[in-house]
Amino acid sequence: MAQKNKGQIGLRRVTGVLAITLAGLAIWAGCQKRPTEQNQTDRQNDESAQSNPLLVAKPNEPGQSDPKETVAVTPASAKLTLDEIIAARKHWGPIYTTVYGKPAPDFTLTDITGKQHKLSDYRGKDVMIVFWATWCPPCRMTVPHLIELRKTASEDNLAILGLSVITTYPPNTAEMIKRFAATEKLSYTVVAADADAIGAPYNAVNSLPTIFFVDPEGKIKLVATGLVMLDEMKAILQAE
Repeated sequence: MAQKNKGQIGLRRVTGVLAITLAGLAIWAGCQKRPTEQNQTDRQNDESAQSNPLLVAKPNEPGQSDPKETVAVTPASAKLTLDEIIAARKHWGPIYTTVYGKPAPDFTLTDITGKQHKLSDYRGKDVMIVFWATWCPPCRMTVPHLIELRKTASEDNLAILGLSVITTYPPNTAEMIKRFAATEKLSYTVVAADADAIGAPYNAVNSLPTIFFVDPEGKIKLVATGLVMLDEMKAILQAE
């Protein structure tokens, strides 16, 4: 009888360890979307970025959720080049480098309030197209940085479009997106988009969060995947 009890206890321990391991793997892989077709150069860029374990932000890591945290790109008064910003990055990586300097393809999308947004209408100001999902922990960690940025950057100079693609699995419905935006009091434009409503290169995004930085001339300045923090966002926007 004692041996049977020991065997049951051992089995429960193994099962518990297995469950914890699977849960950890689920969190790590949670923000990876199904791969899409890319050219070889972009695929290598994406794989290089994803190989950095810091790109997959972990909940409750000290300081990561504080939008006022000082990062390596400071002081803010010093204008850095994109190369310097990329070299000093913490939790993100540059991807799709072949589209840098090229015109950002136009699109027209409707936000969760019913207002239409055409990308080309924002010519003359910086634009951040932020791909995110309600089920993505690093996306949630990006939110306070975006809210703080919206407080400090005029809408005359910067448009922030939080674009969340509607999916069945993982579940990310239009209602979930609206509820999240209301609960978290998102102060920037939120779009719940059908996958077929966005074209290339936006439909190539396969990890979240991913941010397209578009300059006032309508050209793609940088595409970053991972957790981009407030001071890094500001530095990227200021870089020429």
